[in-house]
Amino acid sequence: MTVIGTSRPRFACVLGLCAGLLGFGLVGAIGVASEAPVAAVEAPAVASTTASQALHFEPNPIVLRAISRSLQGDEGDASIDSLAELKASGEATWPYDDQLAEIYWTVPEGGATTDLLAANWGLGRSFFTLNPDLEPGTRLDEGAKVKVYAADPVEPTRSIGHPNRGRLQRGMPMPEGDSWRLRPNRRRAFGTHKTISTMVKAFEAYGERFPDAPAVRVGEIASRRGGRAKPHASHRTGRDVDLGYIGLGEDDGEVRWKRMSKETLDVEKTWFLVHEMIKSGNVDTIFISSRLQRLLYKEAKAQGLSDEELQRIFQHPRHAESPRAIIKHWRGHVNHMHVRFRCEAWNGRCRGERKVDDPEGLDELGEELDGTEELDNSVDGELFADASTP
Repeated sequence: MTVIGTSRPRFACVLGLCAGLLGFGLVGAIGVASEAPVAAVEAPAVASTTASQALHFEPNPIVLRAISRSLQGDEGDASIDSLAELKASGEATWPYDDQLAEIYWTVPEGGATTDLLAANWGLGRSFFTLNPDLEPGTRLDEGAKVKVYAADPVEPTRSIGHPNRGRLQRGMPMPEGDSWRLRPNRRRAFGTHKTISTMVKAFEAYGERFPDAPAVRVGEIASRRGGRAKPHASHRTGRDVDLGYIGLGEDDGEVRWKRMSKETLDVEKTWFLVHEMIKSGNVDTIFISSRLQRLLYKEAKAQGLSDEELQRIFQHPRHAESPRAIIKHWRGHVNHMHVRFRCEAWNGRCRGERKVDDPEGLDELGEELDGTEELDNSVDGELFADASTP
């Protein structure tokens, strides 16, 4: 009893001493602050930060000036005070493509309720925010157009972190088109503006060049908010997308991957599609089976690409610059290609681009693609028999 009785006052004294010291420190700090001269803080006329740094925070006139300086260089008196002026400047294409300002998807055959569409399209409550005239439980007829995206210049889509451990903010959905085909379940059909706009332009060019060709099969990209996408190791940041190869013959309307060989691959059309994406300058890496790479290499060479350009693009056939090539071999990609797009120049939080001076060329790739890519042959969660590796 004695021990208990004496320990409490001591404990109380310790608390009192700590409180006293804390109070003394606060009083002292307040006294010092009150004696210090107060100077008016004025915002700098021109932001000293870069566009990459500025866009980590809420956009404002200073941020817009920083973007302007990034676009026009540090010299001169670049001054853009509004988003309208930034758009009118013609320097920034993000995210003002009229084609992608608003994106609509089509209600599938048989119709569907708004709740089912919101779930299958990965939009959740955002579905009703984008379509305020629609109520939960409303049944829509097939063929109806529903808004699934509206661009917001103040809050653009953004890839954050590395492809295998990052996320996506405000993902942009892949629009529908005549020259490509999306899967019925579109919960993972979202990417960055650079990813989506590059594919749209390449696919449209493909459709113009080959109007009667099979549609490009578009597989998984990322969910609207990114993050883990089982069974993939990547597909988290909106920069990775799986695309089917173009096969010989007519379009069968299928969305599944098809295992390709020299007897079944339409080399001309597949190379055209791949080359269109590469020419954009927005592609970081493409994973294609080495046996198919050799077929595309021959086609590219026959079309007149220089040896230097061939070595810049293809890892196979092997050459001194193979580790630095854009197209690389990875197991499980004989029935589809995996395209990784580059980060936006303004996005300082995007990570994991290919390092062209890396002697191995795989510094970020080995752990991101662990062989699970071969399982990405599903529609509505079902895996198909032709998803095995070579």
